[in-house]
Amino acid sequence: MIQPSLADSLKKWDKISRYSQWIYNQYKDFIGASIFDVGIGIGAMTDFYIRNANFVFGVDIFDTQLEMVRQRFRSFNFVAEKMDIEKDDIVGLKSNNFDTIIMVNVLEHIEYDLSTLEKLKDILTDGGRMIIFVPAIPFLFNGFDKASGHYRRYKKKMLKNIAAALGMRVLKCRYFNFFGIFPYFLKGLNTKGNTFSGALNKGDSKLYNLGAILLAPLERVIPPPLGLSCYIIMQKE
Repeated sequence: MIQPSLADSLKKWDKISRYSQWIYNQYKDFIGASIFDVGIGIGAMTDFYIRNANFVFGVDIFDTQLEMVRQRFRSFNFVAEKMDIEKDDIVGLKSNNFDTIIMVNVLEHIEYDLSTLEKLKDILTDGGRMIIFVPAIPFLFNGFDKASGHYRRYKKKMLKNIAAALGMRVLKCRYFNFFGIFPYFLKGLNTKGNTFSGALNKGDSKLYNLGAILLAPLERVIPPPLGLSCYIIMQKE
């Protein structure tokens, strides 16, 4: 996948800002002051919290995205570097005293997820929090996932097992966007080699934003039994 086309796909996420806000609202109360943002992309999610942060260190594997976020957040205490957290040595980052690590739609791209999270835990301060948001329900794995380079989709139980293996305390673990399951399944029957973000059109964007407005209050009161995504917030003891 070449960088410009991926950047174009990621820009489409800025068009579903209400949906992104809905995602952010799931974990906003758990964000600290010194943040390691893994897979920062074009900074769509970072933009929600950076004004309240003391320091943000963003990493990605694509130069195009890194140049974009450096310009986007040039007025903040912000650093962006090219880094593959699965393969690179990150122990030197411990001196940044990160109290929060955020991974939104990133872990599914990592082949060896547990060992990578062990590396991340090591650079997190005691009492620090790790926020992970991922695609859910293995049954839904389709051409979109393959085109995006996903290794898997998750279940809540899988995330809780990861927390147990890391020796971290689960603060919150939930499914997200129950009513998005069926449309995603139908759309996934004919992906035409596209990634999910690459297949987004204006109609889809409006639908996602509308869904966020209507469903967010419902899921806030009634935790969904399943969802298109799931997330976990865990704390280093």
